[in-house]
Amino acid sequence: MAGVHAPESMGDASAARKRLVFDELLRIQLALVQQKRDLERTAQGIVHEILHGEDSLVERYWSHLAFGLTGAQRRTI
Repeated sequence: MAGVHAPESMGDASAARKRLVFDELLRIQLALVQQKRDLERTAQGIVHEILHGEDSLVERYWSHLAFGLTGAQRRTI
């Protein structure tokens, strides 16, 4: 802290300022990472209901594909 409040040279003052900037950005980054982790831990996804049957939107979409889906792809969806 002496470099900030009573620097011995301009070089010391510059180095101290860079260190303060780094420390502040590091604290901000750590806080953002913590917020992201908290959100990921508590967030809940949205459940989508897929209606099956010949007239369902999903079946109509599949019928317009230029290729057929494999059984595994259908099970995954």
